[in-house]
Amino acid sequence: DLDKAEKALADLKAQLSAANGKLDVLEDLTEKYEELISSWTATTPAIRAFIQEEINPVYDEMLAAINSGYVDGVSAEDVLNEKMDLVIWALRSADLTAVRAELEKNKEEFNDLRLDLTLDAMIEEVKKDGVTYDPDDKPGIDACEDYLANHPVLQNNVLQKRGLKSCDLPENWNLKHPEIIESIHREYLDAGANIITTNTFGVNCLKHDNYDELIVSAVNCAKNAVKDYDDGFVAFDIGPLGKFLEPIGDLPFETAVEVFAKNIRVAQRCGVDLVIIETFTDCYETKAAVLAAKENSDLPIFVTNVYDENGKMLTGASIEAMVAMLEGLGVAALGTNCSLGPDKMINIIERFSKCSSLPIIANPNAGLPVMVNGKTTYTLNARDFASSVLKLAESGANILGGCCGTEPDYIKELVDATRSIPIRNRDDKNLSVVTSYSKAVNIGESPILIGERINPTGKPKLKEALKKGDIEYILEQGLTQSDAGAHILDVNVGMNEINQKEMMKKIVYEIQSVSDIPLQIDAEDPEVIETALRMYNGKAMINSVNGKEESMSEIFPIV
Repeated sequence: DLDKAEKALADLKAQLSAANGKLDVLEDLTEKYEELISSWTATTPAIRAFIQEEINPVYDEMLAAINSGYVDGVSAEDVLNEKMDLVIWALRSADLTAVRAELEKNKEEFNDLRLDLTLDAMIEEVKKDGVTYDPDDKPGIDACEDYLANHPVLQNNVLQKRGLKSCDLPENWNLKHPEIIESIHREYLDAGANIITTNTFGVNCLKHDNYDELIVSAVNCAKNAVKDYDDGFVAFDIGPLGKFLEPIGDLPFETAVEVFAKNIRVAQRCGVDLVIIETFTDCYETKAAVLAAKENSDLPIFVTNVYDENGKMLTGASIEAMVAMLEGLGVAALGTNCSLGPDKMINIIERFSKCSSLPIIANPNAGLPVMVNGKTTYTLNARDFASSVLKLAESGANILGGCCGTEPDYIKELVDATRSIPIRNRDDKNLSVVTSYSKAVNIGESPILIGERINPTGKPKLKEALKKGDIEYILEQGLTQSDAGAHILDVNVGMNEINQKEMMKKIVYEIQSVSDIPLQIDAEDPEVIETALRMYNGKAMINSVNGKEESMSEIFPIV
């Protein structure tokens, strides 16, 4: 089996050499690589975990950096070749220490490339503003990319036209120039917008010690603007934290929930009308933000995620998986924003329409970004943008707006273009769907196979593994069932000799770190079920409920 796996990887490497940088070929080869990983049966869970948890995230981040334009001098083919060399080495190695060291070395060398280029870009923008740059005060890669991500030139931010400098962040103007923030809100309301979003996209306690002060001022600016309009509403805007959650990154799930919760609590006190969670690229971080909003406010929640042309988020979630999870969490509306122009969103909105029972949001960019005289602009003018978004309304979108590049005149044209379009009421799809962080299983279309090997009843070896905390053995049971064709894995740790709540959390976390198969949470104790569901990445299935009134009254509220 190892020989076959190594030969298959060698064949993929040969095909990479002939790809000549064609992205569609590279994406196809990447899919074949992932199929290989999931089909290997000779590898141990430790090696699988190493590939999935350590090698894959590092090289996924490299590819994302290449695609974003932050890196020059290295190609996607180079990165994928290097990745496959490490995988082959891991397969053949009895000790992963040397492989891990090589992985760290490759990561460090790549980040040096990223740092040089992002630092150069940052310095150029700082120089334009007449700010002196000290070469001895060299920031790290995260600081550089955080600076560029928030840079108004890259966002075509209307604040730049009002004098925002490159060395400042847009949210700081909530305190420095609240009158300008308020006037911009009024421009969008005058254009016909019904909802304006607070200038809080980049605000959180990880970046700003005075996050609460920034939020209060931002909400006041928006509320002052809408008070003169009969149909104006204020949405509290929440953006991603800029860090991946565990196991992909190093940010604990509950820490993320609390960071978002701090923002929500301030916004709730200030009296906003709704919460909009936007531009998230990860299923797990999206869930953290929604939980924070549900647990700390009674506000309607809108969620828009970023999808590529194939309807996938950065960390792999499909539209169908996100719809199932978000409807299960009780959001008020959902959809997509950023990433694509309106013409590229039609297929995505059509997929939302097929599976969602909620109002659908479409907030596209003004086409694709292009550089003109050293500044970022967009390929669609206001009229062309409105004409394209009209097609999204016809495809099923109920709530329309704009993201990058869409200034007030874009919204005015959009309002005029869609004025006569009747509101499309959503119909209840009545779908029963279970998901992981990326995969959706629709129950009712065909027989669904549930793997029941992770259940100690009648299994002495599993009982012993649970007592000893032998996670490797437990994972092996799950992966074997997945390889055999199970659609869902049952997880039951019902033993009096162990802390069931902690063991359930650990096993769910570990399985989701190495497998994308949805899970069934199986426990008699409602607290164990609730604990597992809270930290589960996706929408799990629930076992151990019967028709007795006591059972239903305990379990159904958790569902």
